[in-house]
Amino acid sequence: MELTSHPLLHTLYSMILFLSLLFLMFFFYSIKTYNRKDRIPIVYIYVMIISNFIELLIEVFNDVIPLFLTAQTYGWLRQFMGEYTTLLDDFSYAFPMFLTVVMVAERFYVVFRPRGELFSDRKLWFYCLLLAIFTMVFCIIPFFSGCPINYDFYTFTYESQCEHIFTYLFDKYNGVIPLVCMFLNIGLILNLSCKRRKSRNTNDAVTIARRSHEKTMLIQSVLSTAFLLSYEITESIINIYFEEYMKFSELTRRSIYYSRNVTVALRCFFIYFIGTPAIRTIIIDKAIMMVKKKKRIRVVVITSSRDQSVF
Repeated sequence: MELTSHPLLHTLYSMILFLSLLFLMFFFYSIKTYNRKDRIPIVYIYVMIISNFIELLIEVFNDVIPLFLTAQTYGWLRQFMGEYTTLLDDFSYAFPMFLTVVMVAERFYVVFRPRGELFSDRKLWFYCLLLAIFTMVFCIIPFFSGCPINYDFYTFTYESQCEHIFTYLFDKYNGVIPLVCMFLNIGLILNLSCKRRKSRNTNDAVTIARRSHEKTMLIQSVLSTAFLLSYEITESIINIYFEEYMKFSELTRRSIYYSRNVTVALRCFFIYFIGTPAIRTIIIDKAIMMVKKKKRIRVVVITSSRDQSVF
């Protein structure tokens, strides 16, 4: 396949990755400058932004940079860096999946201990650090055991000379994690609905803030699980009907591959901007405030210049 065979597809995919990077940067700024952080799951949001940012950088390296390289140059780059970038790719995908387990665990803890401190922000940072270390160890053991995985842009497949037991277990059973978490989230939604009916008259500031935090947290957990589950379902379908899948044209298969990657690249956009009204309001308000501030500065500059011209 030549790199210029599908310019429209490559251009569209590259633009989506670029726009997603811009969104993540503005999203981070909006949350960083937000004053009422007690109303949102701030730690999870920061961690998800960082994870999504790493994923996007890896996708740019894997699927955009090769468009501007010769086959020989790409082969050299893949030989010396491909295994390391694929390791980061595996980490950035596995970490949010394991993180959903922590999200669900916190939701169940809050059911029994609404004012407990086991999942305070400081402790959550510590849990996320431990989870990141565990995920990296889980991914790095096959890497140093002689079974590293290397992504190939031309065939858009992940290749390895052997299959480590960790890689085999994760590839075969990783879909169980989002599936179980989804059922648990459904149970939590039903429980939360019952609690709200019983506490409609409780509207003090602390309770309202806690409800807002819980609602945002639950939406985040459900949507994160849903996106992971949808990705794993499509992967399973491709594996089951692999022979039929390989009969598709190269353009169709690459379009399917890019479509699945886009769900990962736009994870934070769909989860927080599309699916979470509270976070969407924060982002839109910040954008409106920046536009108004820019207009005020422009008016002041124009007024000052006019005053100086009079004198």
